[in-house]
Amino acid sequence: MTLKDEKIVAEESIKEDVDPYLVSWDGTEDPKNPHNWRASRKWAQLIVVSNFALLGPFASSMIAPCLDQISQRFNITNSTERALVLSIYLLAFAISPMISAPLSEVFGRRMLLQYGNVIFVVFNMACGLATNKTQMYIFRFLAGFGSATPMGLGSGTISDLFYPSERGKAVAVMSLAPLLGPTVGPVIGGFIAQYTTYKWIFWSSTILSGSILLVSIPILRETYPKTLLAAKARLLNKEAGHQKYHTEWGIEHRPKLDVISEALMRPVRMVFTQPLVIICSGYMAIQYGILYLVLTTFPILWTQHYHETPSIAGLNYIASGIGLVLGSQASGVFIDKVFRYLRAKHNGKFYPEFRVPIILLGTMFFPTGLFVYGWTAEKHTHWIGPDIGAAMFNVGLMLGWRGIQVYLIDTYIIYAASSTAVACCVRSVAAFAFPLFGQAMYDKMGYGWGNSLLAFVVLGSSIIVCTLLWFFSKFLRSISSMTVFKEP
Repeated sequence: MTLKDEKIVAEESIKEDVDPYLVSWDGTEDPKNPHNWRASRKWAQLIVVSNFALLGPFASSMIAPCLDQISQRFNITNSTERALVLSIYLLAFAISPMISAPLSEVFGRRMLLQYGNVIFVVFNMACGLATNKTQMYIFRFLAGFGSATPMGLGSGTISDLFYPSERGKAVAVMSLAPLLGPTVGPVIGGFIAQYTTYKWIFWSSTILSGSILLVSIPILRETYPKTLLAAKARLLNKEAGHQKYHTEWGIEHRPKLDVISEALMRPVRMVFTQPLVIICSGYMAIQYGILYLVLTTFPILWTQHYHETPSIAGLNYIASGIGLVLGSQASGVFIDKVFRYLRAKHNGKFYPEFRVPIILLGTMFFPTGLFVYGWTAEKHTHWIGPDIGAAMFNVGLMLGWRGIQVYLIDTYIIYAASSTAVACCVRSVAAFAFPLFGQAMYDKMGYGWGNSLLAFVVLGSSIIVCTLLWFFSKFLRSISSMTVFKEP
């Protein structure tokens, strides 16, 4: 099946329309359909959204090297309260996408993205002006709430813009941002901690976010099909002087509050009715939680065990960044090639489970990297040892994430934002919780056995998830009433 064939399949309902007042795209080549935008315009949209998605995790982890300064400034002596300065930001990550993603399926992607970034700019700046720890906790939470908006909208934007055979590379760019942020942030944060005040952690990220917001204004356009077609229906009704024109969803004629309440409940319903969303979310949560556990304990390993300065210790995060970039590049090529191979093998038919092989490939790297990282740190080898391990498990993390994200997009399509919002919520809860016990685990078990435990958890969960998605996907879709994918 070629890209042209995909267009025909995706738009085949256009030819079958018998209702003269049903509003849809004007044929398979309608230039107003985001799927048919020129490539440069699609990628400009995606790069802007991925930059927004980078800012949140970047600001969340940038603070890690400055936790000592902040603890002294606000007289924080309890280790849990100290970790909360970082983790409460991630708690907001769990809540925000559950609101912003479904609302984007009512009001469109563009408005939610812009509003979310404005909220982040305001409250991130307020963090630098906080005078006590209570203010710091509140402002950090609200800044995280705003910055998490693109985390839930990225997958939806990819579904809006790209056909299935094009999504691998798009997800490569989009999924790199929220993972690269936690590794780049501490590098910059380390130099800020050593050479200036913690307040510049907040002010520098605010300046960066504000700059991206200004650049996005002339570039960012609405991509959500429901929003675009509803606007088209309203325009036709206005020109015709009646209210007969409608979309297949009929949202333009329903009370706005009903549409909003239905949208807000969609992710909640998915939690209780969609086994596929639960499986994918749980898998992502385990991996994201472990990522943040390792990253938040990095400073202690390098400053206390390897006796490095904060700025030099921060450079070790580059190893994680290298792993993410390598994983992104490899998976961007691999996932689409495997997709095309399996589709050809199945006579042009495609299934979401064609994304599973890349998850399996990630299973080889992630646990291995944790073993290498843990035992080289335990034996206090040369610093390159733990860094190699960190790079390896980040390669595996990127591969696994890529497969899961594209699987959800292929399965839920127009509701991709809501499905990934659930995944974002669950993984953010894990990212909030895991660092709270991370250092205590290492103190009790050591880096060797502590990371070995994490590796076995990753290995076991990966085998279970790959088995379920490869062998039982069709059955799981049949009992998941909100899936949009149509079985060939």
